[in-house]
Amino acid sequence: MRGIARQNPGSRLSPRHGFVTVQDMAITVSVAGGPPAWRRGMGSILEEGGFRPALLDDIGAWAPGVGGGAAFIHISDDSNLDSVEAFTEEYPHVPVIGVRRDLDPVLFAAGIRSGAIGMIDADDSPELVLLVLGAALRGLSVLPELVVRTMSQHTPDETDVSHWLNTDEMKWLVAMAAGSTVADLAESIGYSERAMFRRLKDLYQRLGVANRTEALLWAGRHGLLVSK
Repeated sequence: MRGIARQNPGSRLSPRHGFVTVQDMAITVSVAGGPPAWRRGMGSILEEGGFRPALLDDIGAWAPGVGGGAAFIHISDDSNLDSVEAFTEEYPHVPVIGVRRDLDPVLFAAGIRSGAIGMIDADDSPELVLLVLGAALRGLSVLPELVVRTMSQHTPDETDVSHWLNTDEMKWLVAMAAGSTVADLAESIGYSERAMFRRLKDLYQRLGVANRTEALLWAGRHGLLVSK
C-alpha cells in the first residue's frame, strides 16, 4: 500500500529531530468492536509490537486510565462512524484508527471525515498495523493513495455522472429538488437522520460541491433533474 503522511496540527515538535518519538514504554492501545477473534488477533499484534492491548466489546467501554493512548475502532456500518465521531469529539487527544473489512476508498475517506486519524483494512499485515499506529501516536496520518485521491477530488468528469454517484444517490438529488428534506429521505430509506446527513456530505464532497444548493445545480447541469 502506497500512502502519504499528514501532520496533525496538535503534534509536538522537537527542534532537533522534528516529530517526537514514542517513549520506550508499554502504551495501552484499545481495540474496540468487531468480531472477538479479530480483537484477539489485533491484541497479539500489539503485544508483539510492545504495546498493551485493551480489548473492548465497544468503544463506549473506553475510559481514561483504562483505554490507553490510542484506539482501533472496527467500522462495519454508519452507526460505527457515529461512534468514531462521538469518541473523537469527547477525547480529541486520543488518536483513533478506523478499521474496515474492505478496500473501498470512499468508505475509508468517510472514516477519516468522522474523526479517525488513520484507516486500515482488517486484513492488513501486522507491519502495516504497527506502522499506522506509530504514525498516529506521533500525530501523523498514513493513508492509502486511493483514499488521498478520493478526498482531494474536486470537479468530477463531466462526461459520465454514473462514475461519481449511483442510482440511489441520483434519486436523492431528484427528491431534494422536488422539496424533500433530509428527514424525508432518511425515513424513506430507513437511515437515521444523522446517517443521512453523513451520506449526503460524502456525496457533496465526491461531486466537488459544498452544499445542497450546489449539488442541485450540479445535478441540473448534468441533466439529472429533467423530466422524462
